[in-house]
Amino acid sequence: MISRIQQSLGEAKNKMNGYVMLLVLRYANLCVKADAMSLLPVSVLLDGEEKNLEEVANVSMVNEKVIAVLPKYPNTIFEIGKGVKKAHPEFKMDMVQNEKSKDEDDKYLTFTMPEVDEDRRDLLNNGVDGLRNQCKAKLDTVLKQCGEQIVGHMRGADPDTINEVKDQLQNLHDFFEKTMEDATNNKKKEIEDAYQLYLKEKQEEEKEQREAEEARGEGKGMSMTMNDED
Repeated sequence: MISRIQQSLGEAKNKMNGYVMLLVLRYANLCVKADAMSLLPVSVLLDGEEKNLEEVANVSMVNEKVIAVLPKYPNTIFEIGKGVKKAHPEFKMDMVQNEKSKDEDDKYLTFTMPEVDEDRRDLLNNGVDGLRNQCKAKLDTVLKQCGEQIVGHMRGADPDTINEVKDQLQNLHDFFEKTMEDATNNKKKEIEDAYQLYLKEKQEEEKEQREAEEARGEGKGMSMTMNDED
């Protein structure tokens, strides 16, 4: 009986952990900052064969907004670009000459994360909510199914022992649920921070534009005054 109970708890732990890890990966694919994890789903078609991106290219972070993808083999850059754009059509792609090489064909790709304006903020938050709710439902299902298994394994055991094992299962569920909520809150904060940065940059652009227009107006006024004096 004990071995079957431990097996059920172990299976529940593995399933819950898998669901939360998958959630974290999916959050990484709701791209706000440059993150190598967002390229894990990318596949590249070369010579009729699907290959993972890491098989054909090296990935590095240029900064928080830009990922660089460097082909490992000649003449694969276009297929790599297609693969990344298929997984992330929202990325802005540029082809860059490798300054360290004298070969004009030695190029690599950069992918820039899109701005988080109001529409994209709403889209990302809706995506986070949907993924979080899916994960929560799966955790709850594991809790219910494993609880039923444990009750079946412990027929005839005293209530205190049964409750003790149920508490272990509930603690597992609560741990992974908290991990899920922490990941969700972190992603939502990342989205909101990016949106606030977008607003700040737009305000600065508008301020600079107003100041430039005012400067042009003052210059025009001064020119007219000087002409009147003449």
